[in-house]
Amino acid sequence: MRSRARTFVLFATFSIVTLWGLCGPVLPAAMAQDVIEAPAPDLEPPHQSFGMTSLRGGWIMSQPYQSPAPGQLQGVEGLDIAILTDVLHLAGMEAHLRRQSWQDQLHDLSAGRGDIALGAFQPETGDDRFHYSLPYRWARIALYVSNDDTGLHDTTDIAKLINETADFRLGIIPGRLFADPALNHAIDTATRAGRIVAAKDDEDNLRNLLAGRIDGFVGDRLGVSTAALEAGLKFQAAEIVMPGITSVHFMFSKATMHPDALAAIDQAIKTLEENGQLKKRLHSSISSVLMLYILDTRLFFVLTILGTVAFAVSGVLIAYRENFSFFGALVLSALPALGGGALRDILLDRHPMGMMSSPLYLCLVGVTVLMGFAIILGLRLMARRDWNLSRLPKAPRFVTIANIQELTDSLGMAVFTVSGLAIAISMDAEPLWLWGPILAMLTAAGGGILRDIVRQSGQVGTLKTEFYAEVPLFWGLAFSLFLLTRPNVLAPEEIALAIVITVLGTFVTRMTVVFLGIRPFPFGWMPRPK
Repeated sequence: MRSRARTFVLFATFSIVTLWGLCGPVLPAAMAQDVIEAPAPDLEPPHQSFGMTSLRGGWIMSQPYQSPAPGQLQGVEGLDIAILTDVLHLAGMEAHLRRQSWQDQLHDLSAGRGDIALGAFQPETGDDRFHYSLPYRWARIALYVSNDDTGLHDTTDIAKLINETADFRLGIIPGRLFADPALNHAIDTATRAGRIVAAKDDEDNLRNLLAGRIDGFVGDRLGVSTAALEAGLKFQAAEIVMPGITSVHFMFSKATMHPDALAAIDQAIKTLEENGQLKKRLHSSISSVLMLYILDTRLFFVLTILGTVAFAVSGVLIAYRENFSFFGALVLSALPALGGGALRDILLDRHPMGMMSSPLYLCLVGVTVLMGFAIILGLRLMARRDWNLSRLPKAPRFVTIANIQELTDSLGMAVFTVSGLAIAISMDAEPLWLWGPILAMLTAAGGGILRDIVRQSGQVGTLKTEFYAEVPLFWGLAFSLFLLTRPNVLAPEEIALAIVITVLGTFVTRMTVVFLGIRPFPFGWMPRPK
């Protein structure tokens, strides 16, 4: 009795918290009209006395930090732009930006024709040419070389590699400095030796590397990953990550910036750190890019196909076991494979819907049903011709149609849990702790629930007697909390590991529930009569 009472209290508490979240401001940010959210109303800009209200600056193509946005104010968007907007609002200023090369931005700052540049690394030995703000984000730096060249170089010391490899051609963005003084010295040495190839941005460097025009380049991991993703390049470069993380700053002209203005900007950065707005910006953007980068890999593409086929197979087995027609088998297979994603996309008003963006997944469902029909038809013909099927090796006792159906259903659920989370993150659904689990549940279990409604006429086991939707809901929450509690610098391998753990965890949890016969706590529970 006590254990059941505790379970009821926990369930009631979870229900209250969920209802509170649904009634709050939880609409996905993707439904908003503006790219940059309005700052919180309680963050009033302080009164300024230094007279600077507008800063002149430039931006360089560097997704996801700075990128063109036709139709948006000043034609630019990105993480750096969003953070700059928040900071300058608090400091009582604004900025007017135009697209410039990094080198031109430095020239304008030196000559007093510009006031601010974004996304600068501050050398550890100092830089007397410019002022630097407090760090507003962090980055991991890596050397990129061709996959075929990884065994030709000693990559334990990148600066030494650049310095001592006489024929090493290095791609650089002119004027770009890094925090590591040894790396800056190595780049300077390569420049004097004529071993550098200038590039406009990371995408340009990446194309030069893949075309064999350079032997390597140094860049921000997130920026290079995004460049590869946006350019449609299948990543063919090897990545040698430098230890530690590097702080990123706003850079200012010493000729034009008033000390009080610099102090106001630093104070605004501190305020955004203290109230959590800066962390929210960083997590939202970085997690979205890394999820898209991981999901673009061949491994996850194969997993998605496997999940779709697994769900389709479960529908075929149910159709066979319950004597549905061929069209009924198509419906039972398509609903779990495509229905959950359709429900999710309708909720998010996502265009185009995932199932309509490519015919591949619908074709996979159709082919799976056709193959299942062919196998069943073949077995029937063999039985009619009195073939002795008993001579075939017998499967173990636990290998039954019902168990195979649960196995394939669990596999599909595991893969689609991550797909739902990826869409929640890429659509900037906030708060993630609420919408991440909900969209994971809809994608992974929504189609299965629709299938059971079709096949059981009201006796829906996934809603009454099974732990079904609860499994992706739990693992979606775990993944969301992992992202929300991580530092502001995430690595692709961390996201990849989290995805693997979520897929395995969802699959193992669902199979454990099935084979142990664990049942959920009934909503209408009443004490048994004595």
